Parts: sequence; structure tokens; C-alpha cells
Amino acid sequence: MYEQIGPPGEVVDHPATTFVMTFVGEVNMFRGRAPGGHAYARPDELSVSRERTAGSLPSTVRDVRIAGALVKIELANETDGLIQVALGRDRYDALDLRPGDQVFVTPTRLRVFAEK
Repeated sequence: MYEQIGPPGEVVDHPATTFVMTFVGEVNMFRGRAPGGHAYARPDELSVSRERTAGSLPSTVRDVRIAGALVKIELANETDGLIQVALGRDRYDALDLRPGDQVFVTPTRLRVFAEK
């Protein structure tokens, strides 16, 4: 039995189940953020700021890895544990992030799946 059948873009952008969501790429799971389920966001679907905004999660920068035009950042917060974020180099340079910095992370896209 298949979890989901469809073109690759559809499967990545509109996963039918948590298995498909986690199988086709790196994801972050946010517990207790959605009624009746868990919310998921891919690393490139998260925004990082030094200023608190509505719905943002306070976090601490743990690690920064520059990979060409993409910067992979590992954040930690008390509620969700480790959060993986992928930023473009321009945004990273503007934020000038270092391990230990306090930041706020906000999902730009969330997918919610009901708990089973």
C-alpha cells in the first residue's frame, strides 16, 4: 500500500501523512502548537529574527554551518528542543548570527497532522 502517489512537487509541498512529510526531507515538529495534532515545517519554511513577533518562538543559536549560498542553523528552545533552519546567505549576513545568540523563530508555512 502506498502512503501517497503524485508528482514529486505535490508530494513535497502537500504531504498526505506525517510519514510522507518526514520521508521526503528534513522537518521540524512543533508539539502543542496545533489543536488536535502536531505542526511540521521544513527548515526553509522558518524565519529567524532578533525581534519578537506574534507567534514567534524564543530560541538560542547552537550551531551555524555555511554551505555556499545556504546557511544551516541549529536552534534550541525549551518547548520543541532542537530546530533546524535554512537561511539564504543574504539573510544570514544581515542577522550576523553566532552560537549563543538569542533569536525568535517563526514558521512561514506549517502543515498540521492529527495525532493518531
